[in-house]
Amino acid sequence: MHGYLRHLANFAYVIEAGSISGAASKLEVSASSISDSVRILETHIGEPLVERIRGGVRPTSRGTEMYSEATQIVGALERALHVEATDRVEGLLTISLPQEVSDNGFHEVITLLAERHPNLRLSVLIEDALTDPSRHARDLFLRVGLGAPVQGLTQLWSRLMRIVIVGHPDLIGDIDPLDKERITQLPYLCNLRTESGIDIPLANPDELVTFKKTLQASSHQTRLAWAREGVGLVACLSTSVEKDLKEGRLIEVFPDRHIRKGMMFLLTDSKKSTPRETAVVQALIDVFGGEPGETRQ
Repeated sequence: MHGYLRHLANFAYVIEAGSISGAASKLEVSASSISDSVRILETHIGEPLVERIRGGVRPTSRGTEMYSEATQIVGALERALHVEATDRVEGLLTISLPQEVSDNGFHEVITLLAERHPNLRLSVLIEDALTDPSRHARDLFLRVGLGAPVQGLTQLWSRLMRIVIVGHPDLIGDIDPLDKERITQLPYLCNLRTESGIDIPLANPDELVTFKKTLQASSHQTRLAWAREGVGLVACLSTSVEKDLKEGRLIEVFPDRHIRKGMMFLLTDSKKSTPRETAVVQALIDVFGGEPGETRQ
């Protein structure tokens, strides 16, 4: 088992570099040794993990799954060997974030981090569900919610976000967007399986409205696409549909009873502060604003 840790690490470097030669250059070893390492791992798994493309390689579907696990091993090894006394921002950092955040400006955070910290390697995992940190190692979680952050995780940064409920004009028809009784009879698109409906908190007045008819889709992109086709209403960040609202492709319901302000949180299960997470917090503040959270030693 121990022997395969090296092969997993080499495989992760190949995927990050996009080529075997790139990984070999990074690790200062021969390309043949990296190629052999990947081949040994594929033989052990029993499936191909990479496929050759022009100019390099890309992961197969099984390789993508394996890479998610391999980055955890690489990150753990680098954290174990890294001298935390240094203030250099380097090594591998794994960030988990939902698709909606990825689609709303997070690329600016990535660009800023790359410019400021060329020795920092980022692994960004798009995950709408919050994985269990004890089983699936992630250094940082970026999430959006209406309530307090997840218990057991430390909040490093937060920012207020405006969340809206929108639908296609054909779906809403002649219904007054303020008509609570009729609006809540329309289908509501959500990522949760529910038999009793979805309660949405409004801020003006302070009340809950319940959508009884729900349609489940785990992907945010799918829910938003369905809303644009008139399948149902969807709640999302206002920045996700700013252009749609302006051009009349979607209509906001309850516009004077805004959903309670949502929060975007940066969370971690780590008990010790690192220069890498400090760099991410600063980049988030520079791009999105917001406030830093708890400080740790």
